[in-house]
Amino acid sequence: MNLELVAHASLKIENTSGKVLITDPWYKSPAFWGSWFLCPEPNVSEDIYKTTNFIYLTHWHFDHFDYKTMREFNKNIKIFVPQFPSSIMKQELVGLGFNNVIEMTQNKEYFLEENFSIISHQVEHQDDSILIIKVDGKILVNLNDAKPLPSSWRWLIKNFKNPDFMFRSHSLAWSYPTKYTFEKEDEDFLKKETYMQEYLQCILFLKPIHAVPFASYICHLHKETLQDNKHLTTPYELEKYVTKNYNGSTLFKIMNPGGKYTEEKGFYDIKHYNFDEELEILKRKYAPYLEKIYQKESAYKTDFELVKKYFEDFISNIGILRFTLKNFIWIIDTDEQQILIDFYKKKIELVENFNKETTKFSALISVDKSVLNRSVKDYLFSNIDISKRWKVKITKGHVQKHLYLTSLITLYEGRIIPILPNFLKIRFIAGYLRRLPELLDYIKVLLKLRKSISEVRTYISGTHQK
Repeated sequence: MNLELVAHASLKIENTSGKVLITDPWYKSPAFWGSWFLCPEPNVSEDIYKTTNFIYLTHWHFDHFDYKTMREFNKNIKIFVPQFPSSIMKQELVGLGFNNVIEMTQNKEYFLEENFSIISHQVEHQDDSILIIKVDGKILVNLNDAKPLPSSWRWLIKNFKNPDFMFRSHSLAWSYPTKYTFEKEDEDFLKKETYMQEYLQCILFLKPIHAVPFASYICHLHKETLQDNKHLTTPYELEKYVTKNYNGSTLFKIMNPGGKYTEEKGFYDIKHYNFDEELEILKRKYAPYLEKIYQKESAYKTDFELVKKYFEDFISNIGILRFTLKNFIWIIDTDEQQILIDFYKKKIELVENFNKETTKFSALISVDKSVLNRSVKDYLFSNIDISKRWKVKITKGHVQKHLYLTSLITLYEGRIIPILPNFLKIRFIAGYLRRLPELLDYIKVLLKLRKSISEVRTYISGTHQK
């Protein structure tokens, strides 16, 4: 087996007969409306587009399913995606011209060759997947940035404990809590150490021979998100944490983009880097590009009718769930306009004479008008959170309900809501029957969400266990 960490969450696995599997190829910056850039930038050979035999995409986020990169591959290549209960991944790939797309059934083993197979284990309400790779007698567990609930951990430990390699993201990707402002009594911060502790817990659960950090090789260069680089965790920070807090047999190994492994050579071609220095290099490189982005974005005007239609559709599709949002009001502020959304009363209107001190709201969302327009047009509003291109002010007592609402939006954009029409689809029912233990876990998650965010995070990660 030849292994390479190509970039970010992209692994290249080659078996002894020369067949190549690539995971989550994102090789061309940026993603998420000019917010995310690959850091350090990978040195990707053009040959990879010609020599790859198989691709697996873990989920639909753009740092894992990048349309710019995917267009470079041969359209006859065999692409594997998870068969989520509701998904448009195959449809999107077909739209890009690919004609050999296979949706993988939960936990079913698919053979690429005799000693080369893959298994997809699907997790999370927003749909992510864990990839298990069996190649030339080795087992690799690719957790990417999935967050398995207890039932998934039990399955993984039962079937794939002590794998040869475990890969997991090493830094928090979402904008909570760094882009949020809370009342003092509602503060429930997740620190850098929280994510490092969760990484270590994965090592304690699986007890892999090697644990490799990946899927967090990014930086933020847009002027709105540049300050968010201080909240990212580098693999070197994680290495220090693991060294200090772990004395087990697992070898924690930094590969970095371009790093390789074979059984004969071990790890090699590891190129170490300094994050701050790389950031400065990339700021200079992309400065002209970003100036063009800023000019284009400044030309946008807030499209109230587009925003109104999106949220009218959302409220209509959540049905009776809107009753759980009573007295919960968003104000979306693009500087030139302020839009009030009362989800319970189904009221969406422009606010005149907006005043932060006197206007009643549960959450005030400040977002660039170009990002807002594009996100609702493409039904990707939930991705603003990942992009970190917003600021959210939460009023007293509304943190949990805000996160609950954003989860509903994610389910809506993932075609899981509305639920009733989906119950008429065999795929939807069969998909969730296969994941029934996880659904029971989510009942516990909802109950814990009423108490605190940190309690939910602790339950999901298993860090409460000894």
